[in-house]
Amino acid sequence: MANKRKKYFLKQCKISRKLGENVSASKTSWLPEKFCKVGQLVTLKDESHRNVWTVQKVGEERVSSENIDDVSNEHRDHRKTTDI
Repeated sequence: MANKRKKYFLKQCKISRKLGENVSASKTSWLPEKFCKVGQLVTLKDESHRNVWTVQKVGEERVSSENIDDVSNEHRDHRKTTDI
């Protein structure tokens, strides 16, 4: 029997982090719904670094983890076949 991952829901959030005294970065990311609260601190692994981000805005749409996994796999497979 295949190992099934537990299904959960995600929301798209705008997150930001401070880079310096007067410099910050922001991006949009799909996060598990339980972390989607304005002001919530989340730790994301970016390549070999772990960075703490603050949730600034939470989108309304809920998406199943199964749907995100499918899109992510399609993107990965497409990159494998088209990247030089």
